[in-house]
Amino acid sequence: MRRPAQVQQSSPGLNVSYGNGNYDYYNQENSQQYQNGDSVKRMAPNNPYGKSEGKKGKTGKKPLAGTALKLLPWILSTAFCALFILSRHQVSNANQKLLASQSIIKEEVQSCSKRIRDMNVSSASIKQEMHRMSTDESKSRSVWQTEKRELESETRELKNKMGLLKDELQSKEGLAHSADEVQEESELWQAREVAWRTSTQLLTQKIERESYRDALEQFGPGPHIVKFYMDVPRDSEKDAMIPAGEYPSFTIELYPLIHMPHSIHLFLQQVHHGLWDGCSFVVNAPHILQAGTFPGGNSGVTYAEKIKAFEEAGLDIVSYQEYNPEHPHRQWTVGFAGRPGGPDFYINKLDNTSNHGPGGQSQHDLEDEADPCFGFIQDGHDVLNRMYQMKTDAKNDWVMDNPVHIVKARIIYNNNVVKDIRKAEAIPHLSEMQGRQGMHGIKPLSPDVPNPRAEMQGRQGIHGIKPLSPDVPNPRVSNPVAANVQPKVQPKVQPKVQPLGERIVPQF
Repeated sequence: MRRPAQVQQSSPGLNVSYGNGNYDYYNQENSQQYQNGDSVKRMAPNNPYGKSEGKKGKTGKKPLAGTALKLLPWILSTAFCALFILSRHQVSNANQKLLASQSIIKEEVQSCSKRIRDMNVSSASIKQEMHRMSTDESKSRSVWQTEKRELESETRELKNKMGLLKDELQSKEGLAHSADEVQEESELWQAREVAWRTSTQLLTQKIERESYRDALEQFGPGPHIVKFYMDVPRDSEKDAMIPAGEYPSFTIELYPLIHMPHSIHLFLQQVHHGLWDGCSFVVNAPHILQAGTFPGGNSGVTYAEKIKAFEEAGLDIVSYQEYNPEHPHRQWTVGFAGRPGGPDFYINKLDNTSNHGPGGQSQHDLEDEADPCFGFIQDGHDVLNRMYQMKTDAKNDWVMDNPVHIVKARIIYNNNVVKDIRKAEAIPHLSEMQGRQGMHGIKPLSPDVPNPRAEMQGRQGIHGIKPLSPDVPNPRVSNPVAANVQPKVQPKVQPKVQPLGERIVPQF
């Protein structure tokens, strides 16, 4: 059966095209009747196939196809309306759902935005915390590295100390094996110390006795007075009575011979042999005026020759630091300078009891010793005051710009008789006898123990001798006058002056 290829609607009939031609379901008569306004029942179209539909066609009922075709637009319109209403309802529902979804999405977006803000804040806090933690970590690492280096350094030091302690322990272990030998050696040294002190004291007493006897026999019981003639700048008024050829002078009265026998004997021997003739006063310090073996005048003698004359005669130094507390270093007193004292001597310009008495000069090994003080100025203070005013060089040990020449020094007796000097002669073999005879052959007990020879050559003196321990007796014996007198170390006065008293070689 062929389907119509094209349907064309014409009023009031329908033209249906089948293949090669069109078939008009309404005839021309019906068409004409519709046009003329006649009410004519629509006739069934002629069956092109030439067959009738039977009884129904004969009774005149409308065909179903036409009715369906009439109702088709209304059905379609209704369907379209229903579809439109349904679609509008669905669109409305969809819009409501969309709005709800949008509201939900908006809330979710706001929630997400809030979460994002919170996350940003949290991220910033985390970054700050991480930065702080990183900084703290860097600091901790730096501190840790520093502590590590310090610990490594301490470890190395401890290892070194442990090595030293091990060596020391081994050394001590070695020493422990010889403890008995050390004890025996210590006891032997203590015994030798007592023997040395006893020997020294015996020598001191012997020197005192021999000095006293020789001075008594040669210079008499005293008082002993020595006059120094000085080539000091003249004072027209004070020096007017000095005879021609003489010089201004001052006199020294020595203490009683029994009080300072050794020092007085040495000084008298120096003057008696003319050793001070041609020497000079060279130091003018604030507290002392010191004479030395510096040659004065135009004698042509050198300093070495002057000091050699003292040494060859054996009259250059005292054998020990003799001191009597009854004769401290007050103003205008005279004492020997140096350790051991001599030959230089000085005149105290002020009270130097603290500086030159026992314990006054701690720069020496035996600081309890004192400078021998053996006389005082009897006359000629004006001459000495003139010498005090002379210029001196404070930066060069207070050496005088122009040393004062000692023309001569003489011993004066009671009747003002000047005793002639006796030129000093060199003692033969003196270098072989200066305290070394008794020291010959003494050796220390072991190579590590020093020889105490330098401390034992008669320099302990009467004062300052201390026993090695309370169990070792002190054989200190003084001269008859100072036997029961204990020296008292007085506090040093202020201002403390320069502790001079050493032998000084001036440079000009």
